[in-house]
Amino acid sequence: RPFCEGGHVRMVRLEERDALGPYFSRFLNSRLYRAETYFMQIDSHTNFRQDWDTTLVEQIKRTPNHPRSIISNYPPDGKAEDTAVWPAFDPSKDRENSPGLCSATFEDHGPGSTAVRFERTFAKMSATEGEDPLKPPFSCFIAAGFFFGGGQL
Repeated sequence: RPFCEGGHVRMVRLEERDALGPYFSRFLNSRLYRAETYFMQIDSHTNFRQDWDTTLVEQIKRTPNHPRSIISNYPPDGKAEDTAVWPAFDPSKDRENSPGLCSATFEDHGPGSTAVRFERTFAKMSATEGEDPLKPPFSCFIAAGFFFGGGQL
């Protein structure tokens, strides 16, 4: 609450009838950017781990092309009723179950309408000895449901 009242959080609130879908809402929210160091876009159903912010900053600094990196994935489903604390990232077990976005298929939605569906690819991604466990795995695509990167991008 102190962050919101201190002007650290900016928000656009719309009635559902005015939102015009997720694409327009994401565009409006991107217009709130004011030269911050980082930019993050999330879906509304996202739950956060304890220490999520410091973990993301540490991860992005470990990418090979930082500060021009983006970390992205499909967030796991969350529910507003779920108030349990999701434990902090544990690289010894959590990285192994991290999905990547390295598979895509085309879906036919009728005449003249095709969509690309990105799929989570679960591959064993445990860190080998000597490898940095916080270095995020490579993904081929960017998902609109969650991405985090340098604000200058």
